Amino acid sequence: MIARLLTFILLFFFINQNAAAQEFKYYDRIKVYSHQDSSTFLRENYKDLKWVLDVFDSSGGYAKFAENRFNGNNKIQLNNTFEEQFYFSLRTNHIDTLEVSGTGNIFLKSESIVANDLKINLAGEATSLLMVEDNVNRLQINGGYKTIDIIKGKYKTVLAIQNCFLDGDFNISASILPDTLEIDYVRFTNPNSILNISLDSVTTKLCNILFVNAEISNMEIHIPYFNICFAPNTSDEEKHYIYLKLLENFTTRKQNQSYESADKQFRKFKYTHSGSWLGFLVNWIDKHWWDYGYNKYLVIRNAVLLNFFFFFINLFLFRKLVNVGYKILKFSRINAAIDKKYKNRFKNLLVKSPYIFLYTSYIFWGLKLDINNLSIHKLSLFSYVFLQYIVGLVCLAYLTNLIITV
Repeated sequence: MIARLLTFILLFFFINQNAAAQEFKYYDRIKVYSHQDSSTFLRENYKDLKWVLDVFDSSGGYAKFAENRFNGNNKIQLNNTFEEQFYFSLRTNHIDTLEVSGTGNIFLKSESIVANDLKINLAGEATSLLMVEDNVNRLQINGGYKTIDIIKGKYKTVLAIQNCFLDGDFNISASILPDTLEIDYVRFTNPNSILNISLDSVTTKLCNILFVNAEISNMEIHIPYFNICFAPNTSDEEKHYIYLKLLENFTTRKQNQSYESADKQFRKFKYTHSGSWLGFLVNWIDKHWWDYGYNKYLVIRNAVLLNFFFFFINLFLFRKLVNVGYKILKFSRINAAIDKKYKNRFKNLLVKSPYIFLYTSYIFWGLKLDINNLSIHKLSLFSYVFLQYIVGLVCLAYLTNLIITV
């Protein structure tokens, strides 16, 4: 009888301890009252926790989680049902979901959060969010906020701003942006609010910006290097509209660097969206010829390179060109004299090289061709000579434009 009673007592305590541990492990509810103006909650080395913070009486209260080290799927939920502002500070490792609800104004400050995939959801009416020096692989922000400030954050793959309704400003400054910045259905309840994305000019990392149903007119983007991208199901008409709105926005705000980056991508889109090889060819030429018109000095380099390109080909065709293709008497006599004097092929070509270069430049930079010197009997040579002349004429036109406009 006594043994059964002892067994029953031990079993009862064992079950109760397990139940308590299980409850504490997965669901830890914390009540905060006005007298807890500075409450610090320290919990270390717990896994799969769901923290719920209820603000029952908020009169400038302040609560914080400090130096927590969590593992697994952790969730913190804030509830504030009072109109006064409540301050909440979070400094922890490995948190996955942070939810804010209620009608009260919560000022949420996160500092040095380390997380793989952090989701911040808001179900309340007025919340200010400040994130400082966080290190997050993927950050997703949803809901409505009064203001959002992200300072010196590090985001490795994705920073997603989705289904947000902003009454104040959204500022991302001095941060290391991720590979992709998603702006998905962001609305501004205050027409004077802006989404301000600024980055140090020394940053050379390319950031992909994905726009989906976003109010572009309320955005300021100060990123030296960004690539505009779209969701897979976005139509060409929608892409065209987004590009135009971006260019209009950058013009209004006098953001010349951002305008240039967006305009180059818009031109590429217009050339290549149909998928034809001709469009890709024209885009390649426009880009490398003078960087879509934004670096006109490239024309000088490219014109000189084309001159040398034709010179290299003419090294092997000079005898046919000067005798059949485009006859110039002085060059014909020089060619005959060198052929007679130098039988060695290498020496012959070496001595002719300066004259071949002059001959090439005469055709390439010449304003007109002497029809009497052209031979149409060899159509291939005629076409080649005419090609040199036309390419040279185009180069002269661009160089003239450069001189006039600079």
